[in-house]
Amino acid sequence: MAGIAAAAPSAAPGQELTLVRLKYTVDTSNPDQRNDWNAKDFAHVLENVSALLRRTVSIQASPEPKVLTLEDPALASYPFLFMAGHFGVVLNQAETQWLRRHLTRGGFLLATACCGNPSFVRSFEREMKKVFPEAPLKTLPREHLVYRSLYEIDSVACLSGADSTRPSRNQSLLQGIEYDGHLVVVFSPKALTCGWAQNGNCIPSCERVAPEDARKLAANIVVFALTH
Repeated sequence: MAGIAAAAPSAAPGQELTLVRLKYTVDTSNPDQRNDWNAKDFAHVLENVSALLRRTVSIQASPEPKVLTLEDPALASYPFLFMAGHFGVVLNQAETQWLRRHLTRGGFLLATACCGNPSFVRSFEREMKKVFPEAPLKTLPREHLVYRSLYEIDSVACLSGADSTRPSRNQSLLQGIEYDGHLVVVFSPKALTCGWAQNGNCIPSCERVAPEDARKLAANIVVFALTH
């Protein structure tokens, strides 16, 4: 269940948030899967998240997300990064160092496993251990402020399979990494991207967050990242 929390702090006057979709090496030997970082709906769903932020929060979000690699010098200008996929992610040594540098200097990463694919979950956990060997991914308890930064989210509705009429409730869905007392990574093992799509639908086998809660979590996570 989710209600509105206290009004979120406004962004600085004239601030425009640009969401950055990360281009990465996909952990696969199948050439047809090597562009999974750029699955056809990813740009579309981030545009929907930007539109959601413009409607619900005092943040001017750019309607056109950018695509960058971790080694692109321009990355330093964009604090909020997004990563998603089905088949897994591999970071080389330089990318690992650049991501750590970005996140320890005020950056933030939101990632989600498309369709709740366990291959992406396992690979993301593995790569984050390289980035932050001293700070493993941990479940964010229901009391965490990320569930309260805009909407009051007491539990998250999750859908499995073709039946979307009987969601399960998860009180601590998200995982995170803290560095120096700051949350710098948020990861959803169940798909957020399906709920951000225009119609909120996905393939029947998808392990996903229900559309309303996926959109509320997106708003909460962005507000938290910009205000903490």
